[in-house]
Amino acid sequence: MKDTLIGRTANAALAASIMASAQPRPFILGQDTPHEGITTANASLFVQAHFSEPLTTYATGWRDPANLDALCEFLAPTLPGTGERYEHITYPNAEAFLSDVNGDDDLRAIGGDFKAVDYTQSKTTRTVPNRGLRIVLDYDRIKNQPNWQEFYTQMLMQRIKRNAARRKYALAIAAATDVPLVWDAAGAADPDYDLANQVQISGDASGITPNSALWGLGAQLLRLQTYGATNAAKAVAGRAMTVVQASQIAGLKGYLDESRYQSGTSKTRITGAKVLLFTSSPTSTVDPSNFKTAIANTQQGGRFAVYVRQLSVKQWEIVVECYETEFTATTLGVRTLSVTAS
Repeated sequence: MKDTLIGRTANAALAASIMASAQPRPFILGQDTPHEGITTANASLFVQAHFSEPLTTYATGWRDPANLDALCEFLAPTLPGTGERYEHITYPNAEAFLSDVNGDDDLRAIGGDFKAVDYTQSKTTRTVPNRGLRIVLDYDRIKNQPNWQEFYTQMLMQRIKRNAARRKYALAIAAATDVPLVWDAAGAADPDYDLANQVQISGDASGITPNSALWGLGAQLLRLQTYGATNAAKAVAGRAMTVVQASQIAGLKGYLDESRYQSGTSKTRITGAKVLLFTSSPTSTVDPSNFKTAIANTQQGGRFAVYVRQLSVKQWEIVVECYETEFTATTLGVRTLSVTAS
């Protein structure tokens, strides 16, 4: 009996030792994983181990030299505090402008009641997607490079912001009514009149006169070419104005974009030779802005999060993430002046 108990005790101890060696444990940065050791794949532990607060602070305060943040805010202003799921309301445009023939539908007859009107609305629920980029670096390429973590973080940030600018502009162009215009070297056109005329047409379509004009550099060059073709007073005055001043005359906030992106071997201007007319009034999810941007905080509670980890003896990884999306609240009144020289 005693031998049997001894045998059971030994077997139990052996089983316990085997189970202990096979028990998963969290991976700790800087500590070697034992041969054939099992580690847990836990997202929260990954964040704790690899989240970089200094680089996150650097990324949050970093500003792109191409001023892409300003372009994004001008085109699709950011809604604060939307969270990963948010709602925005769309009101039928016609109902805001309904009136009877004589404008007397608000007149109450003695003994009667006021006329009842309906204002309907549609509510759309959206989710803010997770976005980010990563880069893998060989230590032998960066070992002599000071501040390499900040350098490659800014490279990822620049690409993320350029992607955002391109998405927002593509969204706006897809929503716009296209208007082909010719601003040629013969000087026959009048770009400033064309701009003011399209502002009027846009207001007639939406009921709200647009307040913003986004100029592509190509459109500005064609405008200068047109006004430089003659010495007429209107040409001299037109060429002396910047696009911001020309926009102000038409009652608009003007913005000239010169940013570019590279696809393949060539570089392309984001806004090209177009002038985009739209409304931007960033106050809430129900303001009359045509385009808006919704954001949400990362798991760490900030606008961006940066993670750094060593993948192997010679490889490092940097990851930058955020939550952001853009959407068209209404297409009414959005117009694109597509300018050519002939």
